[in-house]
Amino acid sequence: MTVFWGLFFLMLFLGGIYFLIVNPIMKKYNSPLSLDIGVGSLLVFASVIYFTAAYIMPEYNADDPSVPCSSKSLQAVCYSLDTTTCENVWKSFDDICEEEARPIRESKPSALIYPITYRCHAKRFDKIAFYNRRNTDSPACREYFRKLAP
Repeated sequence: MTVFWGLFFLMLFLGGIYFLIVNPIMKKYNSPLSLDIGVGSLLVFASVIYFTAAYIMPEYNADDPSVPCSSKSLQAVCYSLDTTTCENVWKSFDDICEEEARPIRESKPSALIYPITYRCHAKRFDKIAFYNRRNTDSPACREYFRKLAP
C-alpha cells in the first residue's frame, strides 16, 4: 500500500511541476497565470509533505532516544531484544498504563501524564524483559535500572 501512495504522490509532484512549467489551464481556458501557479504549487507542496512524513521522519524517529525501543533508547541499549519484540511488549501495556493514570487525569486535568505512563511502561517492561538485561555496567543503564527498582 505504501508503494501505491508513493507512486500516487510522485504523480502529483510531477503534475505540479507540469502545471508550473507548461501552464495548461492558462493556455486552454485563457485564465490568469496565477491559477496554474496555485494548482502546481499546491500539488508540489502536498507531495513534499507526504514524502517528508512517509520517508524522512521515520528515519529521524528511529534514532530518537526519547522514542521507546528506538535504536538509541534505553530499552534498546539496556535490553537484548530486537526492535519489533521491544515495540510489541511496550505497546502491550498501553491500556493498563492509561488506566493507571486515569485517576490523576480526572483529579488534575492539566497534569502531565506522559512521565507517569512512561514509568508504568518501563516498570512493566522490565518485569517482562528482566532476564534480557545487558550493559548493566554502563552508567545510563545502571541509573535506569535504579529508577525502576521499587
